[in-house]
Amino acid sequence: ICISSALVGDSWCHCGFVQYNACEDEDLNIHYIRTHISFTTICDSFTELIPVTINGRNETDETECEYWICNNTYTRCDGFWNCFNGADEVDCYSSSLSFNCPYQHHHICVSPHTNQFMCLPLEKANDGNIDCLGGTDEPKLCRSNDYQPSDKNFQCINHTGELCIEPLHLCYKSHCQDRTDIQFCNYTRDIPIHSTICNKRYENIRSKVENFFCVRQLDTNKPQLVYFSLGKLTNSANQMIQQHTNEMILHSSTRQIIINQYEQRCHRGLPLRIRLNIDKNLTTIACLCPPSFYGNMCQYQNQRV
Repeated sequence: ICISSALVGDSWCHCGFVQYNACEDEDLNIHYIRTHISFTTICDSFTELIPVTINGRNETDETECEYWICNNTYTRCDGFWNCFNGADEVDCYSSSLSFNCPYQHHHICVSPHTNQFMCLPLEKANDGNIDCLGGTDEPKLCRSNDYQPSDKNFQCINHTGELCIEPLHLCYKSHCQDRTDIQFCNYTRDIPIHSTICNKRYENIRSKVENFFCVRQLDTNKPQLVYFSLGKLTNSANQMIQQHTNEMILHSSTRQIIINQYEQRCHRGLPLRIRLNIDKNLTTIACLCPPSFYGNMCQYQNQRV
């Protein structure tokens, strides 16, 4: 059907809800994301693309991801477990929690027995057993279904059936049969009975454990469009430019001409920075040569007939 442009984005769905509860004339950005694949969100463990039938098979942005590196510059330390075991979020938040795990490649979470921070090996992450308070080591239990974002990410450990609650309900009244949603709370403060410690006004009086649960990233905050970024490479690029710069000043009566050796590295080609190691921020420079040149600096010319 055809509708007036004045009806687009008026909070009413005139075209009718299509598959996966998307409305073409309302959720324009969401509809675009659902129908156009984005390279930076391919194989990030979140399905953004509505299935497309190709050669009789339903394909999405999460199919055939067996050889895709889940811990990359777009997923590293973004607050979401893009790797099944959360390897892309390890060693990211120790300083903000004021807790340093003495072991490498361990998650930081809260012990359900002591209500204190502890270290959890990667092998125990998403293994089907809840080892951490709130089930933070098992995000798949509370993670929303594809296309349906959810802000309920605190898992009750011993509850009849799976129950996930919102952080705003923590330390207010117990919603979990085992009372794990209030067992870590500090009740010595003067907070109105109908309020919650996760209210922004109480941000400065939360304990570190309370703050850990209140400020956890939610699925609803996951960016649906991720743009290309150099990330940590910005500073290292500037440092390398300074290290490889050999300025030659040519005096003339009107000006000084500065020739940057770094910019002249690739003869008639383009310098590219290649990432060697994400954690150590190791990179190298390579040259993208035009068809008529080759060599590590495009210094050789192909024979021409």
